[in-house]
Amino acid sequence: MENNRLRRLIKKTNHKSQKSLSSNNQIKIKEPLTTNLSDNIILLKKIFHNCSDIVFREIVLEN
Repeated sequence: MENNRLRRLIKKTNHKSQKSLSSNNQIKIKEPLTTNLSDNIILLKKIFHNCSDIVFREIVLEN
């Protein structure tokens, strides 16, 4: 009895994770990138706010 309950729980969890994975893989950008770097950074940070694979780092380039 407990074994069946565990199987159902695992099945539900797998199903939910697959749903969220498929929906996260289909990001549609409503605003295109622009020539303004600051605006693009803000937009990309919004899009990837839950993504641990993307790291935003600022660097300073000297002339």
